[in-house]
Amino acid sequence: DPSREWSFMASNGHDVGSFNKPTSSATWNVTVPRTGTYRLTVLAGANQAPGQHALFVDGSLSQLIKYSADLGWTYRGTTDVTI
Repeated sequence: DPSREWSFMASNGHDVGSFNKPTSSATWNVTVPRTGTYRLTVLAGANQAPGQHALFVDGSLSQLIKYSADLGWTYRGTTDVTI
């Protein structure tokens, strides 16, 4: 199905969306093999306006992940951050 071309990168083939309120959130529990530096790639569409979200690691604010305004629901891109 061409409309699901990004589904291989989505959690269990499903998108998470409508993060347009300060209280919007999602949580993933991740276990890493050892302490170190990791790359997190976020697939996003900021829907024609710049966006950002806070990234928490072990309950503490790690950084803000920012998205450009040139993305949307149908045209997505990735943002990479180092954790």
